Amino acid sequence: MGVQRLIWADSIKGWLIILVVLGHALQVTLGADCDSNHLWNIIYSFHMPAFMAISGYLAFRPVAEGYYHSNYKTIIIRRFRQLIVPFLLWSLVLILLNDHLSIETIESYILYPDKGLWFLWVLFAISIVFLGCNCLAEVIRVKHELIVLATCLLLIVIMIMLDIRVFGFQFLAYYFLFYAVGYFSNKYKKALITENKFLLIALSLCWFILAWFWKMHDLPSWLKTIPLPSSLVQYAYRFITAVIAVYIIISVSPIILNNYESINKHVATLGVVSLGIYTTHFVLIGNIVKLCKLFSSNEIILIASSFVLALVLSCIIVWLLSKKRITARLFLGKI
Repeated sequence: MGVQRLIWADSIKGWLIILVVLGHALQVTLGADCDSNHLWNIIYSFHMPAFMAISGYLAFRPVAEGYYHSNYKTIIIRRFRQLIVPFLLWSLVLILLNDHLSIETIESYILYPDKGLWFLWVLFAISIVFLGCNCLAEVIRVKHELIVLATCLLLIVIMIMLDIRVFGFQFLAYYFLFYAVGYFSNKYKKALITENKFLLIALSLCWFILAWFWKMHDLPSWLKTIPLPSSLVQYAYRFITAVIAVYIIISVSPIILNNYESINKHVATLGVVSLGIYTTHFVLIGNIVKLCKLFSSNEIILIASSFVLALVLSCIIVWLLSKKRITARLFLGKI
């Protein structure tokens, strides 16, 4: 039996994938200067944590006791087909288009997935670790929340102390938190999610201020004086900024985006195929920016044209791939 789709969740994924494409258009066009661009900083302060949180939110569903322990093999195989198969195939396409094909290159893309389509790899890893938490909780009869909390703390401590980068461990350690936030926001939504407009407005203002000063590799000057390790402060600052955005999104979206009216219908459609758009645009964006530079050197025109072209071409390619069952399975993770 299929799971009924949440319109607002598809819509949020649609808006987020639009921001992903725009963020990459900014990044490729501006290069190192994107770190000083406020729009880029605001987008990157929350869009991937929100994607991970929505994935966690959708992963929760009430199940019978012992479900995860008895179905873990089926779940792992399913997630492997949905995420790792497209990751490997699109990584190969990415290498063929933009790199030198060799065993060493393929190994580097797998060992260090941040060179390419890291989100798919990390979402798979997080899903499996979270599944392990579920199974362990069922076996030793401990509350699932305690196992997940201990895992979160363990991953962060390992990352801060050892700075492990292989297999995208730094992303696993950081984004596992947001997957858990999304999962438990669904599980305890009656107690956690608010419709209080004043609280949501206050949180929105707080987030905007934090996001305005957000930078990928630096702290705001007013946080550098805190007598704690800078890496710890950086994690805390980035987490607080993103989790506020996630809370606002999960609270507001079911109210204002739970319909197929006007533009929301089309955005929700993008959300349904967001994985395909993510992989396709990432493969194309570098060459699209190069193409656009042949016609204009104006940064605003370059960013806008490469963003629109990447989004449109990605949608067309995803539509074509979805027409055949085999390509939909291999490249889009459709099961």
